[in-house]
Amino acid sequence: MKEEIEEGPEFGRIHLHKAIASLPQHVPAEQAWERIVQQLDFAAALDEVRHELPEHEPDELVWDNILAELDQEPIAEIQPVWPTPAVVRPMWPTARVLRVGAMAASWLLVLLAWHYWPSATPIPIATTERVSYSVETVSAPLNTTEEPLALPDDVAEEHEGMAFINAQCTKVPAGCQSPEFRSLKQQMAELDAEEKRLQQEVQRFGSNPELVRYQTRVTALKATVTKELIQLLIT
Repeated sequence: MKEEIEEGPEFGRIHLHKAIASLPQHVPAEQAWERIVQQLDFAAALDEVRHELPEHEPDELVWDNILAELDQEPIAEIQPVWPTPAVVRPMWPTARVLRVGAMAASWLLVLLAWHYWPSATPIPIATTERVSYSVETVSAPLNTTEEPLALPDDVAEEHEGMAFINAQCTKVPAGCQSPEFRSLKQQMAELDAEEKRLQQEVQRFGSNPELVRYQTRVTALKATVTKELIQLLIT
């Protein structure tokens, strides 16, 4: 029969010593011992002077105020309510719309000024007008006191107007398909052809006052037709 080994306090102490002996050795840093000594010295000095500290008994009102504050219910914290910022949306989506609107407004102002500008001799508009003239060939310059009429100053404006019309017809072809618009374009084509024929006659026979007068009239008719074409596009 195997004997049972009795384990007691002495037997446990032996195992404890063996376990401690098997632990790895560690040498603490010198600063650790210095901090421990300082803490012990501070605790000893505090114990020595503790009985020398003066005793102070607070007033009874102090305890009453503390008890009154403890009995009060805690005040709920009020959270500030900040207004929701309004959403700002731009009125115009892109700068391109502003440029187009400014261009249309400038053309409208030009047309209004052109329409209400007083004219010395109003020129009626006909559906189709043919200009007839006669040319007299002479061997010497004409001896006349009548000075040739100058061409109107709105030739540049007529070219700018046609450029605007062509650009708008390229962007919005549907706006240039109405019968009224096509009729005005046909008149403009006929006036262009007539103007070219007059220019050829001037190159052949010189600045005849009668030719210059007809050129002025054709140029004025073209300017008026151009104005009506632009009005059809912007209305």
